[in-house]
Amino acid sequence: MKVQFDKLHGLGNDFVFLDTDEMESVSRLPSKFYRFISDRKLGIGCDLVVRYCVRNSKVEAEFFNQDGSSAEICGNACRCMGILLHKRIGISQFTIHVGSKQYEVSINNNLVSVDMGVPSFEHSLIGISDVSINVCELKEYLSSDSRFSEACAVSIGNPHLILFANQSLSINDMLEIGTSLESHALFKNRINVSFAEIQSEKQIKLSVFERGVGLTSACGSGACATAFVSFYLGKTEKNLKVLQRGGDLDISIDNDSHVTQTGEATYVFHGEIDI
Repeated sequence: MKVQFDKLHGLGNDFVFLDTDEMESVSRLPSKFYRFISDRKLGIGCDLVVRYCVRNSKVEAEFFNQDGSSAEICGNACRCMGILLHKRIGISQFTIHVGSKQYEVSINNNLVSVDMGVPSFEHSLIGISDVSINVCELKEYLSSDSRFSEACAVSIGNPHLILFANQSLSINDMLEIGTSLESHALFKNRINVSFAEIQSEKQIKLSVFERGVGLTSACGSGACATAFVSFYLGKTEKNLKVLQRGGDLDISIDNDSHVTQTGEATYVFHGEIDI
């Protein structure tokens, strides 16, 4: 089967987009298909595969991690979708539907904004079964590591654990800690792990170990989740910049607690692969 695809990246977090209208037998694709597509030596290579179809200004999308598992949402991929559809069919505003959730996307001067909705501290959405646990006081359950002052979990369509660090961590440290906490017994569906350093009331330095992927250059949903929790805990303001290895995102929180991310996304190339 020949598969047409588009490759894009959002601040170095890269994606392969597959238009299901151009594919055969899309409902029968196994997880090994997505593992192959993601493989940087054997396939195309990406952090995540996006399967989508366009119906006027409505886009239906599914997300698949490098390990073949499904992901609920990906903020960087949503921004890339904005650039892709603007290039392919000329639209600058549309809605992405992922299951029962909707995400509004708009493009202005090559910057893409995505309304990621209202984050939730609900235990079931985060994947914590014990409702007696305070999700913003998780450090005692996870680690006695003095390099972290607080740990808080939140869902922004997908689950995130935010660790507030007292100091900069090495990549090896983040890989080790991320690998351990991603599959911690507390989180029944695994979790994304964010390492946050508060630099000022308007700026956060962030690295994210993504569930099913590993440490990435940038994470849109992680930036939104971290900004929301940081504001909730009184550490930062409603409008701030999140600095990641791949680049920066501007995050804003409105009076209804909707979190919007704004940043760049880049079209890389179109191609075809024989599966």
